[in-house]
Amino acid sequence: MREEKGHSGHRERMFEKLSKKAVLNPHEYLEILLFNALPRVDTRPIAHNLLQDFGDLQSIFSASMDALQNTQGVGKQTAAYLHCIGKLLENYKEVSQHAFPVYYDALTFLGFLKAEYEQTPYEVLDAYLLDEDNRILGRKRFTIEDVANVQLRTDEFIDCLMDDVPSGVVLVHNHPSGAPKPSKLDEMATRRCQTVCSVHNVLFCEHIIFCKNGAYSYYMSGQMKKFGETYSLNRMLSAAKKGE
Repeated sequence: MREEKGHSGHRERMFEKLSKKAVLNPHEYLEILLFNALPRVDTRPIAHNLLQDFGDLQSIFSASMDALQNTQGVGKQTAAYLHCIGKLLENYKEVSQHAFPVYYDALTFLGFLKAEYEQTPYEVLDAYLLDEDNRILGRKRFTIEDVANVQLRTDEFIDCLMDDVPSGVVLVHNHPSGAPKPSKLDEMATRRCQTVCSVHNVLFCEHIIFCKNGAYSYYMSGQMKKFGETYSLNRMLSAAKKGE
């Protein structure tokens, strides 16, 4: 099943179609995937054979290696390749069901918090990193897996800002039991986060404390404005200048 000379430019044309974001048929996507497993073979007939035997892409990627090898042109290596892709898709689907929202929006985010933190048995402190368009770039978790204690290490938080260079930060902290009322440690963490963000020119957007009985928003309560004014770099420089 060697690829004939007449097909030498076929793969390049398929890659070009893919790069232009054209809508391809299922057999074409499958054919392109099989390029890696079968670098010297015309994969078009194998793609058609697989779809004929299994009906659709989902059934192909859900099939066992033994079942895949019953299709004409599919050997052990190709079967392992397709089966591995199927397992990766399963894992991605499982992870994506618990993924945080693409964009930070106050109302959507509060709904996400309930699903994300309601069953967490110990305190965590998470920093959600935002770009300039409020897209969530990622999350950094600070925790010692203590039921009633959490720490924000300034050096780790600074490393986080320097490595990922976000435009904004949303801090989320959970209380596994009790009320979402901020503690003295929560206040200290908020001040520290605001100070570090100000120094690194990052907007400290929000700090939310979540528990099963509700949530406390520093932004909605007006406290974010207070912390922003009191613990900003400009305020600290101004205070230092007056002290001279």
